[in-house]
Amino acid sequence: MLIRLNNGIAEGYPILQSNFLRLFPTTSFTLPLQPEDVEPFGYGIYEATDKPEPDRYKNVVEAPAVKDPETGVWHQAWTQEDMTTEERAEADAHQANLMRNLREFKLIACDWTQVADSPVDGSLWLAYRQALRDVPSQPGFPWDITWPEEP
Repeated sequence: MLIRLNNGIAEGYPILQSNFLRLFPTTSFTLPLQPEDVEPFGYGIYEATDKPEPDRYKNVVEAPAVKDPETGVWHQAWTQEDMTTEERAEADAHQANLMRNLREFKLIACDWTQVADSPVDGSLWLAYRQALRDVPSQPGFPWDITWPEEP
């Protein structure tokens, strides 16, 4: 991919090599394209990067591309910004929903232990199930949870 350069700064959205070649139909380029081949035309070689996982209460935001001084290739860059109060509340609610769904799955997976003719010690499983139900009342919920161990 390539990115438009304005006074040596990458801007806009990247384009495909094929689109770059269509912009300059009367020019012959050696493939693969190199930074020194495209920079006189106001473009730079661009490589996308994986978006990182954000820290808790952070949003990952695309930053201006960064040029590698050794290769001359521009790389997609990312930064993390603090969430707003509303975004934090939304993140907490979403995480709580995920953890309650996981707890529900764990409860459903051991429903069989509570039938009268179950071949396991029902009282141990009853305590485990109660500990699962108590997970939302843990001090660190929904982010820091100590899950009970199955009997």
